[in-house]
Amino acid sequence: MTFGAIPDGLPFAPLVIIRLVERVPVRGAPGLNTIPSWVHTMYSLTHSLIIAGVIVSILFYINTRVGIAAGAWILHIIMDIPVHTQGYFRTPFLYPLSDFAINGVNSLKLWAVNWMILILVYTFI
Repeated sequence: MTFGAIPDGLPFAPLVIIRLVERVPVRGAPGLNTIPSWVHTMYSLTHSLIIAGVIVSILFYINTRVGIAAGAWILHIIMDIPVHTQGYFRTPFLYPLSDFAINGVNSLKLWAVNWMILILVYTFI
């Protein structure tokens, strides 16, 4: 798993595996009421700039190249903030200090802009 996939991979990969083993159909975004509370907790932990910042800083201190690669985790969180709405997995980027989240805009255009920025940043690093 790459560092950029950590915020979504850690909370959702185990859920997908569990549902596949239990033969529960996995298609599209599941309803919030069908998602276990531990997934929401993991999502909050992995989408926290505070937690990611501490872990990335430690990795950077231990190994600069790994720390730079781990920056993709922080970039993922920053890119999620404007595109996640309060209604479905908003980004609690100040967790655990605060549950504050911005009510983003779920827009394909904004998502495309985010990806273009990501490509540009990683092209010039």
